[in-house]
Amino acid sequence: MSSIKLKHASGNGVIITAPSSNPAADRTLELPSDSDGVIAKTDADGNITMGDFASPTDLNSAQVPTLFVDRIDNNIFGEDGALYVTQNAYFSNSGSYKRVTTARPLQYKQRLGKHKFLVGDSGSAGGNVTFSEAVIIDADGLKFNGDTAAANAISDYEEGTYTPADMSAQSINFSNVTGQYTKIGKLVHVQGSVTFPSTGGQHGFGISLPFTSTGTGTADGSGSIRYTTKSTVFTLHVNGNASSFAGYQFGGTIMRNADLSTDRLDFQVTYRTA
Repeated sequence: MSSIKLKHASGNGVIITAPSSNPAADRTLELPSDSDGVIAKTDADGNITMGDFASPTDLNSAQVPTLFVDRIDNNIFGEDGALYVTQNAYFSNSGSYKRVTTARPLQYKQRLGKHKFLVGDSGSAGGNVTFSEAVIIDADGLKFNGDTAAANAISDYEEGTYTPADMSAQSINFSNVTGQYTKIGKLVHVQGSVTFPSTGGQHGFGISLPFTSTGTGTADGSGSIRYTTKSTVFTLHVNGNASSFAGYQFGGTIMRNADLSTDRLDFQVTYRTA
């Protein structure tokens, strides 16, 4: 093993050591000849700074190094709040990205409050790379394939359970109640089951939903019956700007609480919310 020691006047210094085994080819450390200043340095904690900056003591400060690798906290900080991580590509002197191998390059960009995930095209090694945006995360939410419209962002995903309750204003109590939902952005899908009590109530039945519908008219949302002990054929209709759904027979006759007295109703409903 060969080493070179750069010795300080007081005696101590820095040792540069070659690999313990013979490498397959020479390894080159090349320094620029057309600029002055510090290219890279480390501090006592083993952090690496690229560029002529002191290791930052306040990582939220305005002055951030070109690239700072925090060894202890496993963080990488880029200049001006920007960080690019690229796989199988490099930025060449010609001002374009070049492919290292024929595989598709990948790139992650974090800048100005946005996180972008990009995929490059396949091609020959050394050829120019064209990156296309696959996913972006910004203040609007999650967007795909270069879309920039806030209306197309997915800003919420959640799963949960809820307790379906009577919304007919007749204060009936369901039994054997279950309810669960999945919400992706503004789209809600609900599954549940209730058993009606013995009732002669003449109000149209109403069963609660976990979120308020934003639809009106034909855009309210609808559902299907997975199982019921009721022999009458009817459909499920989400009430507009409300958190409930009702049932209607073919022809438009509303299903009343009395029509489902002691019956079980298993349902699934899909609708849009705010």
